[in-house]
Amino acid sequence: PGADPVPLQDPPFEFFGPVDNEGELEQRPKAEEGEGEEEEQEEDQTEEAGEEEAISSRKENRKMQLLSEVDPETMPPSYQTNTLEETLVLEYVDNFRRQFVQLYPRRPEVLLTPRNECGVPKCVCSTLRPAQLNYKELYDLDTCAKFIADHIEYEPLPNPLKLPTYLPSPGSTLLWQLGDCLDMSAVLCSLLIGVGYDAYCVSGYAPRAITLADQTRNDCPALVTQDEDMATVGPKEGDEKSGVEETDDSKPAAAYQIKSRPALHSIYLLAQEKLGWINDEEKSREAGAQEEEEPEEGPDPHEGQRVHCWVLVLSGKREVPADFFVEPSTGKLYPVRSSPYLGIESIWNHTNYWVNMQETVQPMGSNISLDLNDTNRWEFVFLDSGRGGQDREEDEAEGAEGAEAKDADKIIDLPPPWPKRLEIRRDAYLGRCANGCKITEYRKCKLEKFSDSTRTDGLVQRITIYHDIARTMVKEVRETYANRRDRLEERAYFPDSGVRKDRFGNGRLTPDALKEIIEAPDRRELIFYSSARLDGMVKRVEVFGKKVVEFFDARDDRLNYRSLTYEKGEDSSAPQGRDNIRKMCERFDRAPDVDADNDVRLRNFLMAEGKITLDFHYGEGRITAASRTFTKDGKSVCSSADPFAKQQRGSALREQFAHLVQAEKDCMQALRDGDRAAKELLLLRKKEEDNILLNKSLYEQLKVKQKEEASQPVEEEVDTSYKHDYLAPYLPKGYKGVKNLSRAEATAVKDACLNALRERLVDRSRIIENRLEEEQQSLTRRQAGYQRQDKDKTAEEEYERYVQDASFRIQILKQRRDRHDDMAKQKFKDTIQLLAQDPRLVSLNEQPLPRTTK
Repeated sequence: PGADPVPLQDPPFEFFGPVDNEGELEQRPKAEEGEGEEEEQEEDQTEEAGEEEAISSRKENRKMQLLSEVDPETMPPSYQTNTLEETLVLEYVDNFRRQFVQLYPRRPEVLLTPRNECGVPKCVCSTLRPAQLNYKELYDLDTCAKFIADHIEYEPLPNPLKLPTYLPSPGSTLLWQLGDCLDMSAVLCSLLIGVGYDAYCVSGYAPRAITLADQTRNDCPALVTQDEDMATVGPKEGDEKSGVEETDDSKPAAAYQIKSRPALHSIYLLAQEKLGWINDEEKSREAGAQEEEEPEEGPDPHEGQRVHCWVLVLSGKREVPADFFVEPSTGKLYPVRSSPYLGIESIWNHTNYWVNMQETVQPMGSNISLDLNDTNRWEFVFLDSGRGGQDREEDEAEGAEGAEAKDADKIIDLPPPWPKRLEIRRDAYLGRCANGCKITEYRKCKLEKFSDSTRTDGLVQRITIYHDIARTMVKEVRETYANRRDRLEERAYFPDSGVRKDRFGNGRLTPDALKEIIEAPDRRELIFYSSARLDGMVKRVEVFGKKVVEFFDARDDRLNYRSLTYEKGEDSSAPQGRDNIRKMCERFDRAPDVDADNDVRLRNFLMAEGKITLDFHYGEGRITAASRTFTKDGKSVCSSADPFAKQQRGSALREQFAHLVQAEKDCMQALRDGDRAAKELLLLRKKEEDNILLNKSLYEQLKVKQKEEASQPVEEEVDTSYKHDYLAPYLPKGYKGVKNLSRAEATAVKDACLNALRERLVDRSRIIENRLEEEQQSLTRRQAGYQRQDKDKTAEEEYERYVQDASFRIQILKQRRDRHDDMAKQKFKDTIQLLAQDPRLVSLNEQPLPRTTK
């Protein structure tokens, strides 16, 4: 570290740039000096414009405010100072920077040693800290990028033409939940490398919309669903069939062929289609006019010069099929060949740093190569890299082992990462969004994301769709909820039509099994989870003042439809009576075990006309079906699809009419019950909306429990040793402590303890003896029975197997009995010795006082 800088011609530190560029720099004609001065003046003007924009944005730069509030003494030692190895690397990198500036003075300086939050210069490679956190969402590329975009609030660079000189540790960025493109790229790259991706930070140039995270000209990703895998599905060019059918030449042509029937077209339908095309053209013309009204973005004075930082993920690891660019501010993934970025200056990860030596044309597209092993296109900084360094050494020192050994001595190892281990607190992870909310404006749309803990109604996302580009006329509002006790998940509202849709998840605590509510000014629909209802209702539709329809599924009575129609002008909210009802209708599914002429398909109760009609199912191979009509006075009119079928008797028709009268009453009562249940459900929903309850996660429940335990007063510890005392059952009642017992009390305790032990040992011995006698008696009976019965091979094998098992059990029981006898004697002796040593029974060891006689 104290030595002189390495000379420019030293091979390990020599900068290998393109020969043409070097020649231009070393042998610049004097005639071009004037042009160079003009270009320098233009660059000065551009820098002045960038500085003016930087001064205006610096006033609201929150990152610099946070950096100024950092106390270096509270940081770890690795944040405050540099080790000897880090100092050596800084000198090595500074030497690289000087040579780069000397060889390429017109190129901007590369970002190599930014300062950390303590103001200490650090190598940009060692700032990356690969880490794998214990969150499943951060293991995949797409979900991890979206989480970082939501979790960290993006802040544009103060100077759009220069990269920042401060790069805090990724841990501080996660803690602040605030950062610019460089900070967010460092965090995202660290997490992706930690989970196995081949990720790199990229420094380059991007359009103004990317650098400012302006998405007002893009469609909302929550509304646009693109499936690239299905893009290739469908007929390809040349696969469509022409009007001529293909024929098989191997088969002989038929002598006579049937002419194909001409295609018939309806003039009316053609006219309607033409009218529809005209309407579509008018709509598209109106939409195009609206599109033309969209204000055009003004020219950018810094076009192609705005610096930016993003993440590159190369293919290979984690089964990544192709190279991708990841924008950290939005979490979007761009294929390299169709990315919006304009150019690349440098790339780095935790192992090396590469400088782009290619001449790229904006936008990059396919003009840039990302093969970091190609030393003609990428210049590396550290020689011990797994990419590029080995190839360079092979090209320069092929066959010269001595030179390779000499160069190996000058290779500098990159120091380990200086930031501390990355971590995201559980509450911060569950909160997700910085400051509890994130608002993003898109084209004709606004997306709002909320943290779970910031909203008392459980709202986590709101999408507002507008009619116009200026986002002033609301077309639709979509809301997403989470952790609701009433299981509400989604809500959509259409201000133009006044329609509101509420969708619920499965598992409501109430027995209604509600799935969806659709409310409009003229109607209401209730959709249910039919499998969770006893009546099997699927949907209930109520058209105010006109009709009520109920749909069912999987019922025992095969009912699938029930409707009620009111008289014109009647209010459906009025009490249901026979006066304001015009008709009721019920439909049934086909019963396979019933004849079609007796299986009712449709049952109409015509209240206004005083009739009841029955329509039966169609029989197999029939185009007509039977029907019957009953009047209120009992008369009937029957029609059968089978002319040879027997006519119904009068008694059977009267019995069926009585059944229909009762069915009419049941249908009326069922509709009343359905109307009452619907009103109760709506009343319950109103109460749920007035008092919204949220389900707390397990983490929040544990957090609340810890707070409650911490707030409670500390109770005195109770001595529980007496609960495990072997003398506790035999001590005098109310005795606690270690005071000595009197001689009489000690004798009683000792005798009770020994008697209890003796009884327990005797009982155990009796149990073993009884089991032994049972096994012996069972074996004796089996032997006697075997001697009396006929012997065959199967019975003989079974008998031998039983005798072996029984003998084994008898032997084990005898061993257990003998062992119990020995252990019982030893246990009794040990208990007597334990009682003699117990301090509470010390009075038994004292000699009794001699009696004195007068």
